[in-house]
Amino acid sequence: MDYYNHWRLFVLRKMSLKFKILSIGFFLVGLSLVVGGVSYVGLHRVETAYNRLGDESLPNVELVAEMYLNYRGVRIGLRTLGIEGVTKDEAQKAIASVEVAIADYEKHVKEYLAVPFMPGEQQIYEALDKEWQHFKGVGTEAIRLYKEGTPEAHAKMVQIFFKDCPESAEAFTVHIEKLMEFHKGNAKQFVLEAKALAAQVNQLLMLLIAAGGLFGLALTYMFANSIGKAIGQVVNGLTSGAQQVAQAADQIAGSSNSLASAASEQASSLQETASAIEEMSSMVGKNSHNAKGT
Repeated sequence: MDYYNHWRLFVLRKMSLKFKILSIGFFLVGLSLVVGGVSYVGLHRVETAYNRLGDESLPNVELVAEMYLNYRGVRIGLRTLGIEGVTKDEAQKAIASVEVAIADYEKHVKEYLAVPFMPGEQQIYEALDKEWQHFKGVGTEAIRLYKEGTPEAHAKMVQIFFKDCPESAEAFTVHIEKLMEFHKGNAKQFVLEAKALAAQVNQLLMLLIAAGGLFGLALTYMFANSIGKAIGQVVNGLTSGAQQVAQAADQIAGSSNSLASAASEQASSLQETASAIEEMSSMVGKNSHNAKGT
């Protein structure tokens, strides 16, 4: 700990004030870039998961649902042909509805196959398509027998309605429901993945912001403390210099007083000397005068 503190103080002392301020600025900019980068990558991953949901799972669920409705349209039309007492016009309308439903089913199949298979999907679809081809063949044969119109053809058609058609319809229903569950499961999984990714991104951002904030506060505190100490040292230096200047001024004032006192003493001595000289001059004058009188 002592080594770390010494090293930290040494580094802080070596860095200039400008460098410290720039370091804090660069840190804040870097933290913003990191948070922005993590946000961009995370949101892109979440967007990818939702795009798979919107571009693959949901369209497939919708198409499979449409195919199921088309299948039911075929079955309803075929059942109409087996109703006792159905008129020819009603039968023709039923046959036309069956043909339309088959065409719509085939159209939806083409749209469905335009989307790449997901893992495990192709096997389920191929089994469904096999049952569809069989069911369509049964329906086509029933329509052919109805159009033939003979008692033998009618008997075979009735047999189809009571045996072949229900068995084929049941097998088809099992497989199309399996395909529907497959896509619903994928859609649910994509939603869960997107939510999990969003939660992970939020947690990572919170951790980055918290860690960056704490580190920024620590860095700011270190720099502020270092700058405060530097300013304190400057103030202490100025105070010490002012004290030294005051002491020097006091010494100069003392020296000036001493010089003034010495000058006063010297002036007094000069006055005494001048008085002595005047007395001597007076005495000399008196002596000269006395010498002339004698």
